[in-house]
Formats: sequence, C-alpha cells, structure tokens
Amino acid sequence: SSTKSNISAPFKTYLDRASELEGKYPVVSFFARYYVIEKLMVLRKDGKKDAESEKTLMSLLQLIFPVNLQGMQGAQYSRRHFH
Repeated sequence: SSTKSNISAPFKTYLDRASELEGKYPVVSFFARYYVIEKLMVLRKDGKKDAESEKTLMSLLQLIFPVNLQGMQGAQYSRRHFH
C-alpha cells in the first residue's frame, strides 16, 4: 500500500509557532503564517497540492485576510445587498 504524503506537513512547525506567539508577538505570528501561505501557493502553482494543503491554505488566507465570500455570487449577492 502506498502512503500519501501530506504536502503541508513540513509547515506545521511554523503554524504551531505562529499560534504560540500570537498573543505576545502578533507580527511574528502573522509573518510565520504568511510564509506558509507563500510556500503553499508556490507548490500549488507547480501542481503540488492535496486536500490537506488546500484546506490549510484556505484557512490561512481566511485568517490573515478575512473576507466573507458567502453570498457574493450572482443573484444571491444582489438580493442580499441591493434590495
């Protein structure tokens, strides 16, 4: 049986450290997470991605750049914001 590698696993240390430093050193925490985002995006561009790396990347992007994309599609967006 083949073992599937987790693309985001090597970055777990950075994410753990970011969580640890969040309260006392928020800027360091931000850049640790940003580093992981950059690396995962480069890997993704090169076609190296899996479900876990995509989930990690999307959650980091949401954490660092919080944007609510819910309801911003077509008619649903129109009804919600323009009635």
